[in-house]
Amino acid sequence: MNKSEIDALIQQASALMEQQHYPAAERLLEQVLAEDGEQSDALALAGKMAADRRLWFKALPLLERAIAINPGVAWYWNLHGIVNGELRNTEVAYQSFVQALKLNPNAYNIWGNLGTLCMKFDTDKAEQCFLKALELNPNDTYTLTNFG
Repeated sequence: MNKSEIDALIQQASALMEQQHYPAAERLLEQVLAEDGEQSDALALAGKMAADRRLWFKALPLLERAIAINPGVAWYWNLHGIVNGELRNTEVAYQSFVQALKLNPNAYNIWGNLGTLCMKFDTDKAEQCFLKALELNPNDTYTLTNFG
């Protein structure tokens, strides 16, 4: 299987996940990972799929593998932060969001996620994060709901 075929399968899996067709998406990702077990996007998507299903302990090692292979992808770190936040690993979640923002400082969704996490321990920092998210995207419903 060549790179373009792998990329097409990953795109198909992502589209299926958006429609919540998880078994079909899982089969495609398994096919990709059987071909290339180090395919970081497939690992991260498998981690996202587990997180979408609230299977935090299944998601975490998949995301950690994706990050180990390709640490320069902000959305891997963002997902890692979300999962660790759900597992109450607050410091790890915080550091993951910070790393994601170093890689993509204009990602309003990551600012919103960091703000939500900070609500647990630093409301001033949370407010700063929510304001930054709204500065980047004034129509962000997630931030408006959590901050408003």
